[in-house]
Amino acid sequence: IEDEDTIEFPEELPFAGEQDQFDTTEEPEEFEEFEALIPDTDAVAQGGITQVTTVVQNTAIGLTAAADGSGIALYDKDAGKFYKIDDDGNQKLLTNKTFFNVDKVAFSPTQDKAVIEYPDGFNVVYDFQTDKQVTLPRHWEQFQFAKNGQKISAKSKGIHRSQNWLLTVNPDGSNARGIEPLGENAKKVIPAWNPGGQVVAFSKTGDPVGGEANEVYLIGQNNENFKSLIVDGYGFEPKWSKEGTSLMYSTYSQYNDYKPLIWVVDADGANVGSNRRELGISTWAHKCTYDSQTSIICAVPNELPKGAGYAPDVADHTPDTFFKIDTNTGLKTQLAIPSDSVNASNLQITPNGQYLFYENNFNGTVEKIRLK
Repeated sequence: IEDEDTIEFPEELPFAGEQDQFDTTEEPEEFEEFEALIPDTDAVAQGGITQVTTVVQNTAIGLTAAADGSGIALYDKDAGKFYKIDDDGNQKLLTNKTFFNVDKVAFSPTQDKAVIEYPDGFNVVYDFQTDKQVTLPRHWEQFQFAKNGQKISAKSKGIHRSQNWLLTVNPDGSNARGIEPLGENAKKVIPAWNPGGQVVAFSKTGDPVGGEANEVYLIGQNNENFKSLIVDGYGFEPKWSKEGTSLMYSTYSQYNDYKPLIWVVDADGANVGSNRRELGISTWAHKCTYDSQTSIICAVPNELPKGAGYAPDVADHTPDTFFKIDTNTGLKTQLAIPSDSVNASNLQITPNGQYLFYENNFNGTVEKIRLK
């Protein structure tokens, strides 16, 4: 990514120190579920008006499908607490400790740990099983766990461009290792572990290849020479399939009046970049999730103005309808019209496939609809 051959990664990155903070004796706040009681609504999504259930009334972040098959894990900003909530809405504290004024949360896929970021740059990895935490350097950001939970990727931002790196580190703060120098291209690198752990991130630093198409590189842990992707348009936003053999992404271009479009492409081994196809759905990848290896569910804005790809915020006040798309055939099926007005992001389907959870951007709450 960085062209200067003289740049060397520091022999050692600051080792994280173990701390034990934020003790509290506060009792957890109770959650209540509020169901939208609207006539002629379906309890299970089958294409029409579908019942919406509010799971968390407070603003929540870090929403992640639970690892044990049902429910979700999240951080409640108002209560300052981390919770596991099952499909029936029963809540359980992940720790008795209170964490005030958290800015960002990145859960481990196993939900036994989380990286917690504060507005002042203070970063910690908290272990919910041992109630211990380790501190990470303040100049690290954009944390993401590998799918097995055994590594964390991050960006290290320095005063000089030679100090900007993509790195990996163990959850206990040890074995910090530089993967690629970022130089002036830090904003062009998107951390995104594939399920197998070979790919750490994407880099939008390739050359234009004609028209509005661009080359995107896959960054591995060990200088692997992966095949690159050719993507049509701008604003590349990726999301891996559960098995890692397919990649869904959104871009925008003149082709669709600069509104976002969803694409899928093969992304495994020698097949990287093959079988690229546009699905005819105008939304962003952060409003979609894989339902299976060959199916995705997307929250699609009911209307988008020309040029929405350049300014995604224009969709913040637009209600969504949920669609299911077969990625092999492109067949689009209307899944649900929410009974309450919804603008959804961070869609999470529980491993048992029974519920779709999401963050409703209209009010910051967490809601769900039943899929089966």
